Amino acid sequence: SLWSTISKQFKDTLCSLMVSPSSTSRFTDMVRSTPRGESIARRLSFDGISRLPHLYRFEFDLPESKLVLDQDIQTLAISCPNLEIVKICPLSRWPKPFGSPKVTLAGLALLTGNCRRLHTVHMPFHAFRTDNLSLFDVATSSRSLNWLHVGHSHIEDPLGVSILLSHLTP
Repeated sequence: SLWSTISKQFKDTLCSLMVSPSSTSRFTDMVRSTPRGESIARRLSFDGISRLPHLYRFEFDLPESKLVLDQDIQTLAISCPNLEIVKICPLSRWPKPFGSPKVTLAGLALLTGNCRRLHTVHMPFHAFRTDNLSLFDVATSSRSLNWLHVGHSHIEDPLGVSILLSHLTP
């Protein structure tokens, strides 16, 4: 409901949105990332975001809300086509019992395909080679992306992923 309220109230004026944790929350996340720590994460759904045409900067970093899916990235990309900077839980860690990040390279392709001004992305991915090359054609290729920080991403095939990234962000 927070996304819906923000979208309704500030759709014509909101240019930058940054949500970050308190120092206590950061400390708790650091404790959780230790071997004895308990991994807790919830899904961060962007379903409530609607048209925010002036939003150029989107930063969201809450340790407990780091589960972001490709469909959430697609919602963000469609709702905010003028994004230039996207940072979503950039330093999140993904311990083995928790699995890989849920955003894939296909999610990045959705973002670069819809946000033509995008120049900075900081977000962990589950990067694997895919046979669906239609996601990485000229329409999704970004000429503006200068910074791609992938943090604690999981990469299964480094050569295949680097080839796909070179097509996606030449």
